[in-house]
Amino acid sequence: MSVIISNLKLYGCASMPEADGATVGGVVDFNRKVTFSDLAANGTLDVVSSSASDTATRCIARFRDATGVVVTPAFVTLTGTTAVQISATNAERIQAVVISGGSIAGIADPGGTNAVGDVCVHANTRVLSSRTAQAGAAETASLPASITLQSGDGASCSVGMIIRILNNTPSGVQFQLREIVALSGDVAYVNRDWGTVPSSSTTYEVLRGVLCDILPQPIRAVTRMFATSAADALGGSSRTFYEKFFLSNQNATPLSLTGASVAIQAISPALPSGAALQIATCSAFNDNATAANRQTLPTNQGGGALTFTAGAPPQSQSVSAGGGAIPGGGTAANALGVWASLLLPAGAAAYKGAATIRAQGQTV
Repeated sequence: MSVIISNLKLYGCASMPEADGATVGGVVDFNRKVTFSDLAANGTLDVVSSSASDTATRCIARFRDATGVVVTPAFVTLTGTTAVQISATNAERIQAVVISGGSIAGIADPGGTNAVGDVCVHANTRVLSSRTAQAGAAETASLPASITLQSGDGASCSVGMIIRILNNTPSGVQFQLREIVALSGDVAYVNRDWGTVPSSSTTYEVLRGVLCDILPQPIRAVTRMFATSAADALGGSSRTFYEKFFLSNQNATPLSLTGASVAIQAISPALPSGAALQIATCSAFNDNATAANRQTLPTNQGGGALTFTAGAPPQSQSVSAGGGAIPGGGTAANALGVWASLLLPAGAAAYKGAATIRAQGQTV
């Protein structure tokens, strides 16, 4: 048996204002998660659930429009498995998403009824439409659940994209939503097990966007890290921003991830000249440390200094908490705090891209 990639989840923390002058950090919040993915092109956004019952759930999505202006439309109410347009304004990138019961980045709970299904905010333009799977597979002790895509489709997909099942063959598979966590050719591994495993008769589409997963923890809010961080104009000062997230081992057995490390595996495309993204792992689980604001250097709980990685990806840092082992079970007491820092020199160009952050280790 193993701790598999779909067991390792990134969650948010208690204070995630995405604004200067406000406290950041604190303990883990399992109803929040962070994302590093992006939209490919400007276009409208839709929201849809995997459950026909979600007809009183509300959603707010904040985004930048094609001119760079931040737009926060009024909430929309979901209509179950039928997509609803969030706004007629084209989005250039998603900054944050909040559904009923959640709050993040200054967006308050919109009210309504908590979702019973997975909820996806996605670009109306599909990456792939009406494709037919070759096969599906349930999660095993050593591999995440997967779907073998239509021949050649793997080349069009990437980690972070979302698969939506369209038809009902086999019975019960329809409208499931899953996020791609790894790819091997045309085999896409997904974030959790299927309720009903797809077959060679299953049709699907592939989306870019944000998934509020209902399991293993009900995600009610998502933020794109450093979504509102900005460089000074040329001639101004360099600025470093700090934000916090948590890594949780949700293996249910529960198995520990030993010899653990956290890595920035890749950043694509490369950051603007002089900009740098780094990470530092906290020295204790469920570290409760905060920083007075996101431009103040944080510390470990109790005041010990953090050590940030350096250099271009791939860059990694060994986990010191728990002797380097991250216990399974998905409890707050065993969640590992990670601070990320983003250095933006004055005059740095606007950037649109994505980082891949992974935990690594062994299972005994």
